Amino acid sequence: MASGGQFCRNKEDLKMILRKVGVGAFCALCLGAMFTAKGGDWQSLLRDIGLGQTSSPTPAVSTQHSDTSKSEDEALSNKLQPFIGCINRVDTALRDAYDKYGKSYDALLEKKQSVYPTFKITVYETDNQFSRECAANLVSIRKSAPADAQLDEIADIYSGTLEKLIPIMNDADNYYRQENYVDDAMAKGRDLHAQLVPLFGTLFETSDKMRSTVEARNLALTANSLTAIEKESGRDFQWHQTNNMYRTRLALNELEKLVTANTLTSESLEPIEKALQVAFDDAKAYAQKNSNAKTPLGNKPMWFYIESKVENVLTAFKTVRRNLSAGKTDISTDLDSVAGRFNDLVRDYNQRLKNGG
Repeated sequence: MASGGQFCRNKEDLKMILRKVGVGAFCALCLGAMFTAKGGDWQSLLRDIGLGQTSSPTPAVSTQHSDTSKSEDEALSNKLQPFIGCINRVDTALRDAYDKYGKSYDALLEKKQSVYPTFKITVYETDNQFSRECAANLVSIRKSAPADAQLDEIADIYSGTLEKLIPIMNDADNYYRQENYVDDAMAKGRDLHAQLVPLFGTLFETSDKMRSTVEARNLALTANSLTAIEKESGRDFQWHQTNNMYRTRLALNELEKLVTANTLTSESLEPIEKALQVAFDDAKAYAQKNSNAKTPLGNKPMWFYIESKVENVLTAFKTVRRNLSAGKTDISTDLDSVAGRFNDLVRDYNQRLKNGG
């Protein structure tokens, strides 16, 4: 949709490129602004990144109202953890497995050679442990404080659908692994397919809601965290680090909206790029003025290690804008670069945060 022309084959192609960043998106954990990467689809930002506790919780502020708000935010953050675990560990893997399954199923119907992919989350998974853990954790967290009817409904539907899928996925794995379709001309394969399709349809529809809802809650938590940090310490290194992660996530959201609405142009991208530029320049200027700063452990603040990766994301956005301005009609590679660079940033950020910042 650059300057009046389609820049990729169709809207669905573009959405799939963006989904490589994940809906998910980032997740602010325990008010320390841990982010998740989208590894496989924009709907879930940070897909295959393990979760961990943040090293520095949001600083306490002095008013009673602020203390109450902080407690509420901590409760919400705790409630989000099982959803984040399901997105990172299970949902992304099942989306990939189902996509491969569909291609294999079609090939076998046409009697073509095909290698059947397993529905196991990992090769070493036993007794569907990750899927069962995901479902159990969602069941345990529903109805917990704070009250959130939307999250509770998502937990009910996702966990219930996943539990129904587990025995059918196992049956399918056994059937295709033993190549029993050779004996019955895919008769059972068709029956299994008829059971899998509607259940996965429900699972992924609920997954989309889960990812967008968790992302919205996490964005709110991160915004609150930024406010608390600034009240306590001013716009210090922690604030700038968190702000840049927050702004890159917002930028990805805005980019996805433009793609979905078929309104992505160099002009519509400019304000998004400008917001990223301002956040980056402010952090860089602060770092230059405080180049000798050390953390309590004697290390340089994290910003000095992630600065180049933040700049890489900014540059990727600039590349999209420049190519749109030049009239390029297929920018799928450019969008892929945005996703890849963001995920690279998030992986590094999360790992450093888990290691103590």
